[in-house]
Amino acid sequence: MAADIRIVFSLVAMACTPLPDEGLIDGPGFVEPPSGDTGSPDVPADPAPTDSGTADTGAQPEDTGDFGGTSDTGDEGTTDTGPDPLDAEICDNGVDDDWDGTADCGDPSCSTSDSCVCIDTDTGELLGTLWSGEISGSGDDAQGPCTATGGGEDVQFTWTPPEDGCYELTTAGSAFDTTLAIGDAWCGGEMRSCNDDAGGLHSTVSLSAQAGRSIRVLAEAYDEYNSGQLVVSVRSGSPFAEDDDADAGSAVGDAVLSGTLSTATAAITHDCADVTGASSIVRWEAPESGTWSFTSAGSDFDAAITVFGQCATAMTCDDFRAGDLQADAQVLLAEGDVVHLAIGGVDGETGSWVLNVAGPE
Repeated sequence: MAADIRIVFSLVAMACTPLPDEGLIDGPGFVEPPSGDTGSPDVPADPAPTDSGTADTGAQPEDTGDFGGTSDTGDEGTTDTGPDPLDAEICDNGVDDDWDGTADCGDPSCSTSDSCVCIDTDTGELLGTLWSGEISGSGDDAQGPCTATGGGEDVQFTWTPPEDGCYELTTAGSAFDTTLAIGDAWCGGEMRSCNDDAGGLHSTVSLSAQAGRSIRVLAEAYDEYNSGQLVVSVRSGSPFAEDDDADAGSAVGDAVLSGTLSTATAAITHDCADVTGASSIVRWEAPESGTWSFTSAGSDFDAAITVFGQCATAMTCDDFRAGDLQADAQVLLAEGDVVHLAIGGVDGETGSWVLNVAGPE
């Protein structure tokens, strides 16, 4: 791995309180009164126990502290010795199996697992700079879905959101053309999002994240001809707050929805174009995982499309790839991901828009 790398670690452990035992605890048993005089001095019988309304089903084996949630009636004469041991961490299932606050390759116990050999380091729950250093010599170990064929050298690390919310990861400050992808926190896991250029040559990925759910970050040179100083940082973001003008469901095909900018009210900044007027907002949900294309072909004005997830940071923007002044915004999505498509007119143009959706091949 390249020299002069600065990494800051921050790990937070979480304590879990075991659930109380739901087993039965027996009270005293009965002493039968004597059936007759045997010639011995009479001994008064023990008073009958007070009936609390619950039938006594007989003596049960002693319980000394089983917190596993299993009824004592399933014990077979053995004495419990305490809480059941926690499960060992499984390094490629997205679950914190051992309840220590870290999961998958973010868990120290997974450091030698085959599922985690590709991970260069774990950055914990840090906010700010996650990685800074020279990428030359790091090797080309992985291929992001938005990277040129062959790709360039890369680094991979895990990061854990410190709390629920929106976050923005970026390679701004890097000295070369980068790509940035995020995905499951183990080697070979599915990549959930990928970005090439978010303005200039740096890359930006936004995500709505769950506290404690680690992700894998893949930062790499766009191709083999790019290299140099790499910077990756993360900051808290804001949720997407604009109201949707229309809902396209999970429709796929040509002209899945149409509308007009004359009724649009959302003030959206399109990083790829000078859109001065209001934009129409369309909600859409991915029916399967893969790279999805949203085009404005058939619209009667010069259109731009910016794609947002659940956060206010744009995922991608385009205003020309479909040809004839029409947009083709492409983005990698997981099944069930919801996006908000902002359709606006370049240089103040307005008119009727058409939305076309094409899925993975």
